[in-house]
Amino acid sequence: MATPPRLSVLMSVYNGGPYLAEAVTSVLSGPFADLEFVVVDNCSTDGSVAYLAGIDDPRLRLIRNAENLGQTRALNVGLRACTAPLVARLDADDVSLPDRFAAQAEALDAAGDLERVQFIPGHNLY
Repeated sequence: MATPPRLSVLMSVYNGGPYLAEAVTSVLSGPFADLEFVVVDNCSTDGSVAYLAGIDDPRLRLIRNAENLGQTRALNVGLRACTAPLVARLDADDVSLPDRFAAQAEALDAAGDLERVQFIPGHNLY
């Protein structure tokens, strides 16, 4: 059995085509590599699935809903699929800063008992 990654990045997408490439690239090309990227497609009709399915990176796991569940329920589907002890969220129209995941993991390790970390550049992490 493979060791789970340190971090699961969770995204739901519904017709995120115009923004998706930048969001996905910000996760998969960042310096924090010990991650899985769980993306739940919520019945997109704009080519989002084709774009995601064409990404050749074993860290990306695409889950396709049979019906549009809405964002919250789609994220719950994805959360159940995450295997890492830490989960970070990213919207399909957002970009993750390069050091975001490392900073959040370090803050959680240092604090020990935190349940959430919000990364705001120039501010404390907890």
